[in-house]
Order: sequence, then structure tokens, then C-alpha cells
Amino acid sequence: MKTIEWNEEQRKAFQDLLREFTALINTKAQEEKQTGRTPKIPKYGSCQNGLNKFLAPWGYACKISLGSWDLSHKPSITFCRQDILGEEFVNGEKPTPTKGFYLWFAYYWRNDAEKFCLCIGRSIEENGEKECQKCLAYDKIIDPNGDAYYQESYDDLESHLENITNDFLRFANEFNQIPTACFELEPSSASH
Repeated sequence: MKTIEWNEEQRKAFQDLLREFTALINTKAQEEKQTGRTPKIPKYGSCQNGLNKFLAPWGYACKISLGSWDLSHKPSITFCRQDILGEEFVNGEKPTPTKGFYLWFAYYWRNDAEKFCLCIGRSIEENGEKECQKCLAYDKIIDPNGDAYYQESYDDLESHLENITNDFLRFANEFNQIPTACFELEPSSASH
């Protein structure tokens, strides 16, 4: 895949979408403080649509995951390469955090120190992890201790927006260098 480079306008558009994602969660977190009730997931369709529309020209599709009913403690955005979506790949046909490899941006809204995390990650679901380990991409993304090679944490969105944007581009360009074939499921695993 080609190198992703953004001009100032594109950087700002990406940053505004991250702000929108964060604002959705902050509104619900504030509700919890006021009512004492566990927050439900907010409506996120327009934010996800905005991210997908913005990232499509660079070959990415995304999925926002906020929890199944109540707001998760680590709502996230999964950014998946479109060229590794399909039944022959570990990621499956749609972007999801439960399968394959992807760029992952999470907001740990209950944690004060490391509120935001960005990494090239992989599914940590039991079956998803096993499938990932069968791929050639695994050793390029995950170190021998099981940690992501490419991972950064931030304590605040606004003060780190430029760093987050730079790290996203750096990680995306590293991720894009891994050949598509490295994400293919082995024929034996596809037949089970």
C-alpha cells in the first residue's frame, strides 16, 4: 500500500473526528457522574460514517466499539486495511476488534494516567488470537512477550492531538508495509 501523508486540512479533519468520538464518551461519562447510573452507549453512527468516508481514500475502514449495551470502560475505534478484509484473511469480511490485525485507538475514560492508547493491535478474543498467531504478520506486529511493537499512550486528547496524529500516520505506514499475503488464513485453518 502507498504511504499515507496528510496536509494540514486532512490532519484537522482526522483530529476533529477523534474529538467527536471522545465527546460522545465524555457526555455519557458526565451522565454517570450526575445520575450514578452506568452509562448506556451513545449514538455513534455519524462519527463512524465520518471516519469511514475520510479514511476510504487511504484504503481503511473502521468500526467504533462502545460496548454491547452499557458503555465499555475502553471504547475504541478499530481501523482496518481494506485489502485484508475478506473470507480468505484473518480479519474476516468486516472491520471488527474481534478478528485479525488493525490499528486500534482506545479511550480508557475511567483511567486518569493513560487515558488514550494507540497501537497496531490484534484480536485478543480466544479464537481470534489463535487465528492471528497462524499468520505471518503476527511476528511483525507482536513481540515475543505478546505486546504490540507499535504502541503509545497519552494522558489527554487535546494536548497530544499532534502526537496522536503523527503516531497514527507512522503506525499506519508501518502496518501498510506488511504484505497482504501475510494476513491470509492458512488453507488448513479455513477448512476446519
